[in-house]
Amino acid sequence: MATTALAEVLITVSLCILLYDSGSGFASSGTKRLLNTLIVYAVNRCLLNLLVTIAELVVARKTNYNMPMSLSHTLQAVEVQNAWSTGLSLIIGSLYANSFLASLNCR
Repeated sequence: MATTALAEVLITVSLCILLYDSGSGFASSGTKRLLNTLIVYAVNRCLLNLLVTIAELVVARKTNYNMPMSLSHTLQAVEVQNAWSTGLSLIIGSLYANSFLASLNCR
């Protein structure tokens, strides 16, 4: 999960650098405005996906460190962790699909 968050940040930073560098030449003001809009879209997409990925990471770490003593409480904690992790994994999957469709829609 931490590698997913790191990869998301690296992809967004490299995309922003690429878009910024492509508008630094002899581009017109309309092209620069479009590139700036695309940079804002890329950063917003990254932030939303990154927040959900970090929430998933925190939930996984928190339930691992707060292990109860008895076996029944341990099984219950594992079930709660699996439910939260599964829910956040489903959310992040739909976020990736929605951000892809939104990027196609803004064209």
